Amino acid sequence: RKPAPPPADGPAGIPLRSYPWFRQLARAAVGLLLLALGGLLLAWKFQRTFLLDREVALTRSSGDEPALHAALRPVARPDPDRAGHAAVVVTAGNWNYRQLLVNFACNMGRLGIHNYLIMAMDYPTLEYLNRRNLPAFYLTSADLAPYLNATSVAFGSADFVTLSRQKSRLVLAILNGGYDVLFSDADVVWFKDPTHALVALANAHGADLVAQSDTREDDRAAPLNHNVNSGFY
Repeated sequence: RKPAPPPADGPAGIPLRSYPWFRQLARAAVGLLLLALGGLLLAWKFQRTFLLDREVALTRSSGDEPALHAALRPVARPDPDRAGHAAVVVTAGNWNYRQLLVNFACNMGRLGIHNYLIMAMDYPTLEYLNRRNLPAFYLTSADLAPYLNATSVAFGSADFVTLSRQKSRLVLAILNGGYDVLFSDADVVWFKDPTHALVALANAHGADLVAQSDTREDDRAAPLNHNVNSGFY
């Protein structure tokens, strides 16, 4: 005789689903499964929305010179020292300076200065700044990415001169929109807002431009004394 097969369910052949603990376990498993599926659906929807929003943000914060002027309107503030003029603080940098650009933005926030714009000099830098919700713009005609890298921008090198001149071109593009500009390199740390002092200095001398020299004021014999520093003006 063949031995009788063991019960398929519980003792005495009672189905497992008849036990309260089993029903509770099954409900918990189904609930966890539904929760996991809902989480995946929400994550997919959020990622899709985020990507679409980022694409729109990148589109709105890049373009030609007219697009730049449109982006400046909500950023610039009325100049208290020059009636009828709007002023904006500007810095610029490429991917190699991205951390300094973020540090500059933090310094502006510490001083309560909100009328500033970061000019990204390549597309990856714009994306990096947009992810941090910083006011940035990428002028499509000012892309330095193809021929600038971390090792080539040594002080005095040809690429360094190219980078410095391109920053000045960015400032000129903003001036063409009728804005007053205070440009500062991202590695310049401000202890307080210098705008009023610079405007007062320009008014005292009847000047349209106030710029920093490349040498100390007391070193008049230095060959670079009359060279304009490209990092603060």
